[in-house]
Amino acid sequence: MKQFLAVIFLFISITLSGQPQWTVNYSAYQYTMTMTGMISVNYTNSTNPKDIVGAFVDGDCRGVASPILNASNGRYYVDLVVYSNVYTANITFKVYIAQKDTIINIEKGSNFEINNIIGSVDRPYYWSSPTLSSDAKFSKFNIEGQTGETQISDSTIIVNFPADFLLQDLTATFEVPMNTGVSIKRVTQISGETHNNFSDTLVFTVVSADGTSTINYKVIAITENILKLDATNTITPNGDGINDYWIIRNIESFPDYDLYIFSDSGAMILTTTNYQNNWNGVYKGSTLPTGVYHYILKKGKKVFTGSISLIR
Repeated sequence: MKQFLAVIFLFISITLSGQPQWTVNYSAYQYTMTMTGMISVNYTNSTNPKDIVGAFVDGDCRGVASPILNASNGRYYVDLVVYSNVYTANITFKVYIAQKDTIINIEKGSNFEINNIIGSVDRPYYWSSPTLSSDAKFSKFNIEGQTGETQISDSTIIVNFPADFLLQDLTATFEVPMNTGVSIKRVTQISGETHNNFSDTLVFTVVSADGTSTINYKVIAITENILKLDATNTITPNGDGINDYWIIRNIESFPDYDLYIFSDSGAMILTTTNYQNNWNGVYKGSTLPTGVYHYILKKGKKVFTGSISLIR
């Protein structure tokens, strides 16, 4: 009987010893910062209120919290308060996974800053293992029926189609890092499954898996029945009043048209609707170098393309 009780006691001790006894002496610290985030293990977010996040500075526990259900969206968030007596410090994290009775060391740390707020319900911080990607880029993007290669720049995707191709009900296949979010107006996009009307200029929003990066891509579908635009093809913005701006003649004939001007490398220089003949080779307040730039003027199936020589 004594041996049996000893075995039972040992079993209970092992079971209970797995849950860490992380505690914070709150009264010993005068500064705080807050973090709102999620626990992610093997790309699965925790929904277990018994899981625990611990924050540590030089081995001392400075914060402890567990996931709590957010009734508004049905997701589990950790609201962690971190304590310190210094203005800045390196914070490391550990996560206790109750179901597996395991403590995981989180590779990615953070910095303590007084009164700082990191993460939110919309953009949660992630205590993750493995570390989630901060990359929010499309590595591939194709639409069924396209011709040629897709052009992907920092904020624009250009896809070509045969003349008179119907663009209203097509699916895009794309590749992004694992757990990266892709949406259009908050509607989740699934590669190879979600149908869209690509005769409109759609904006795909890509959010990195760790929630720290967001890129908006304008997807421009162009059919081969391209029209010719009556516009200047050279600008010399030197202030002499001659060819200082890129001019579309009869600009009033193009209300609500979307204009895109981009460099030879595909970087977007200008995107606007209802162009006012006012581009003079400037990008974000800086003058652009001499070179050839390209434009797309588009509204529905009506597309005009061409190039502009910028000479300084």
